[in-house]
Amino acid sequence: MIINNKKRVVGIDDISIAIPKRYIDTRELADLRGIPPEKYTEGIGVKRIAILTDETVDSLAADAIIDLIRKNDLNPKDIGRIYTATESSMDESKPLVCFVLGRMEEKLGQEFKLNHIQGLENKFACIGGSYSLYDTCNWILSDMNDGKVGIVVCADEARYDVNSSGEPTQGAGAVAMLVKDNPRLIGLDFSCLGVFTQDNNDFYRPFGKRTPIVNGELSNFSYLFAMRSAFDRFKKKYEEKDRSSVLIDFFDYLVFHTPYPKITKHGLAFLFRHELRGTERWERICKELGIRSNGLVENVQDKIEDVFSNKELMDEDYAIRKKLFNLPEFADLYKNKVESSLFAPTNIGNTYTASIFLSLSSLLELQYRKKRLEIGKKIGFGAYGSGSGSLVFYGTLAEEYASIVSKIGLIKKIEDQEKLPISEYEELKIKDL
Repeated sequence: MIINNKKRVVGIDDISIAIPKRYIDTRELADLRGIPPEKYTEGIGVKRIAILTDETVDSLAADAIIDLIRKNDLNPKDIGRIYTATESSMDESKPLVCFVLGRMEEKLGQEFKLNHIQGLENKFACIGGSYSLYDTCNWILSDMNDGKVGIVVCADEARYDVNSSGEPTQGAGAVAMLVKDNPRLIGLDFSCLGVFTQDNNDFYRPFGKRTPIVNGELSNFSYLFAMRSAFDRFKKKYEEKDRSSVLIDFFDYLVFHTPYPKITKHGLAFLFRHELRGTERWERICKELGIRSNGLVENVQDKIEDVFSNKELMDEDYAIRKKLFNLPEFADLYKNKVESSLFAPTNIGNTYTASIFLSLSSLLELQYRKKRLEIGKKIGFGAYGSGSGSLVFYGTLAEEYASIVSKIGLIKKIEDQEKLPISEYEELKIKDL
């Protein structure tokens, strides 16, 4: 279903954010674990990790929705659906949305009743929020919403075992989005939606386990392969409309799911190489860098784990991406189109389903401060969820974006956080054991 055409535009009208009040410094965590701090701050790109102390996932989700309601003076009868996306489920049967509604009643009073709404929970690892947004846009377009708006809330806590490779990529947060016709912030276009889904054991959490089982190297490659495969399918649909553009040039900005900031540079390099392959531009780059121009990870029908098992191929692929990092053409592309999205994940950590939308908020706020946003700017979204799947779609900045971006307040929320002593963090982790 086309979400954005000449007659009708559906998308994100407003965004509200809730993050924990406290954080830990990853340099202190590195010292505690006997690891060089630069491995966390530079190697993966995380400087601070937001830590749940007094909050819970459902309370963060409720806070984000309440802020959205108050900013937009919403009446309960205005809301037709609340779609929660999470991989931090609080119950194997009862959906997160019910816990969130209970929290909201506590804070708003029982007179603010929402028992008439559609309440849903979506689980597909970190990609669940993007699927929820897609589905809610289609719900509005179906005209089955009776003129009501939808709310999508993404809320998660990324929790990993002590001393595990995932520990420095922890984090927590929630993003609530108001979805409606004629949005003031971003009109979304799913007409060229790129999709990839494949069974893969890169990351999973068995029943009864509070922390996931992760194959870090496989998960990194799965992210790259799935993203590129969805991008490739997006590109084929887009080329049926317009064969004149290189898509990486077509997008003014790109936001990715960001489990840790450094992965986005690898993701862009993977897309950059794949899209330019076979062009004179790519041949010139290959000669400049001394790399071969084809033969690397080409077939989207391949099984991820089979491709990953070829160590020689993986080593060469990684080496090429690292060489691309130093290419001025690539460095400028990354700086101008991706880098401003990384402020949130650098200073909050991984937030699973909320990650891509916190990255979006980060990009919007920073580019707005630099006076670089304009009506009609195109933002490409690259969503990924372990297990695994990817979505690629895009949105366009709407006419009233400035009135919304100026009030998101993400940067201030981060600046207002209180530092948690690393000894208190260690005590919290011990209690979890």
